Amino acid sequence: MNFYEFEKKMKAFECRTTTIPPDTWIVLHVDGDNFHTFVKDMGYERPFDSTFHGKMESVGKRLLEVFDGVFAYLQSDEINLLLPLNYNEFNRDLAKIVSKSVSIASSQFTHDVERLVGFATHVYSLPSETHVIDYFRWRQSDCFRNCFNAYCYWHERENGSSPARATKKFDGMNVKEKIQYLHDAGVQNIPEWQKWGTGLSWETYEKDARNPITNEAVTCTRKRLVSNKTLPHGDDLSDLLIGVIV
Repeated sequence: MNFYEFEKKMKAFECRTTTIPPDTWIVLHVDGDNFHTFVKDMGYERPFDSTFHGKMESVGKRLLEVFDGVFAYLQSDEINLLLPLNYNEFNRDLAKIVSKSVSIASSQFTHDVERLVGFATHVYSLPSETHVIDYFRWRQSDCFRNCFNAYCYWHERENGSSPARATKKFDGMNVKEKIQYLHDAGVQNIPEWQKWGTGLSWETYEKDARNPITNEAVTCTRKRLVSNKTLPHGDDLSDLLIGVIV
């Protein structure tokens, strides 16, 4: 399925009712409000900046913690948060879930950068695990396209082209042609997280501890968030997601 087929299919599941249907997977699509201006004002590196990405990871981890989420996928200025199938906070009231996610994301990012910023949230209600996998493959496909669009555009800008000329140069050019253009221009070794995005998920680990009553040495199980900047793609991403949600 190509990007446009994914997009048409997944947009149909964007939730527009007041209550999210039961027994469906909820995905919160949280993205920055007017971040184009914010990134410019902050002087972040174009087309990608590792410091900015780190701030987005901080927000993604905070959302996972507060919502007890299952998985988060980050690309550019967006975070896609998968909630547990049995999530029932606020009786799945759409407005309250949106409000909570926006306030958490905005406050965390504002705290981290010491500047007021805002986020917006769209909610997707997905009826099956297959639709969950398709959703994240859609967002990863978008990430891949945007990566090479951005590198091409900013390469032209850095070489003196105006915004309009840099945009027009690549009109009608497909991703394969843009990759070749960048190769010929000497732009190579693009980091994996810029091409395929970053995944956040929970892992369990064992920790030595002591029983507070008997003072005996014991081993306890804890969980922690981990960041994956070398995500697989295509069917391999599907396999990873199956392991996370099943």
